[in-house]
Amino acid sequence: MVDTISVMVSEVKLNKKIHHQIKYETYGGSKNKCYNKEHCICQHINNNNQNIHGHKLSIYTYKYHLLIEIKKNMDNYKSLIFISPRTYELLGVYNNLHPITQSQARMAFDHLAAILKQDGIEVDLFNAYLCRVDLFKNINLDRPYECYNGLMRALRANKLKKYYHENSLYFANTLRIINIYDKTRELKEKRKYETEHPNIMRVEYRMKKKQKCASDLHYSTLGELIDNWNDLDRIFTEIIDKLFFKNAKYAKNNKKRNELDELLYFYTQPTRSPFNAFLMAKGAEHVLAKLGDSSVLQRELIQNSLGAAPSRNMKKFEESLLQSQYAHESGTTIGEMYTEIYNKLMSPVEDYVDDESINIF
Repeated sequence: MVDTISVMVSEVKLNKKIHHQIKYETYGGSKNKCYNKEHCICQHINNNNQNIHGHKLSIYTYKYHLLIEIKKNMDNYKSLIFISPRTYELLGVYNNLHPITQSQARMAFDHLAAILKQDGIEVDLFNAYLCRVDLFKNINLDRPYECYNGLMRALRANKLKKYYHENSLYFANTLRIINIYDKTRELKEKRKYETEHPNIMRVEYRMKKKQKCASDLHYSTLGELIDNWNDLDRIFTEIIDKLFFKNAKYAKNNKKRNELDELLYFYTQPTRSPFNAFLMAKGAEHVLAKLGDSSVLQRELIQNSLGAAPSRNMKKFEESLLQSQYAHESGTTIGEMYTEIYNKLMSPVEDYVDDESINIF
């Protein structure tokens, strides 16, 4: 369930062992001098015989990244200290396809604590505050990923900006990001790895800030994350359900039909005006086809003040679209694709990293 993690610590000390791996940025024109220890990275370095000074320090290894930045806040200077574990590398696992179990997570972070100590980095790792946590879930699709383009164009989430980058779909604001992409393709292109299942979609939910991690998870530290690891699947599904699947009931039984059968279908449904419902469904699919994406409609409603409640109008648009029985590239309706993704995302995680593939060194 967890991919990337970053934590923030209040204090760190670097001993002589790690000095050769330090990269740092000096203040402009300082010539590597320290004018005030409270404003300098040297306050975190023991036995600083290499004369390391500046405002930014980083250590990059195969199993973790450490970053220290000195930031000015009003009249005070503050050290921002981040550690980003490379969880799968800590376990010696070749790729991040499958989620890791609680016992594997505990093993990984115990190993990291030992490595940091061995490298001469004094830090209270398990009481470090979470400042980024990426949760994910894989879906084994019934069809190739490209067949779901119609659904990707239709998806929306309130108060999140929708955009595409490379081969991924994003919904984002300053506190969180949802990323949907073809995991099979990514592993093949970046790692030359062929997945057992040919069509894997990954849905990632990224908490970007310390306060967002605390509000979504209801705890704050790395140690608490490990202790509550088995609850992450529930948290993920509840968040994704709330963001994307409020209208799941409208997608039920919406299989491909011709126009006449679709009209007759609406007359079997509990609606005041089945003919109007039929016309709205046909209109919604036409609007999506013409505009290319639901985000275009939402942007026009907001920017041009078309109606007092753009979010309410978008909800009606989505309801009608999910009831449409027009077949897209996959030969299925948006409602069928929506229902498939919903059911699979709401199912419990089963395919974890195999203990036999772990190779800690």
